[in-house]
Amino acid sequence: MKTAKEYELQYVCGEPLLVPTDEENASKQSVINLDELTAYLWGELEKIEEFDIDTMIALLQREYEVDDETAREDCGLIIEAWNEMGLVTM
Repeated sequence: MKTAKEYELQYVCGEPLLVPTDEENASKQSVINLDELTAYLWGELEKIEEFDIDTMIALLQREYEVDDETAREDCGLIIEAWNEMGLVTM
């Protein structure tokens, strides 16, 4: 997978947001709010050319105390949501 290069992580008043960097998405005013976990993952993943769920799990477990099963479930849900929003390409 790859993160959508049309969005970049920015912090506005301390809140993590994905802000469109291209005209098409900017015209839709499609700023996306992130929580602390997804902002951390996005920030790390956008530095990587390609990633898979195992990469996400490793990043998650590096930063948070979470067992393998929970990490896999959480990362799967995040991938599903990001895919539906067009934030990742498979």
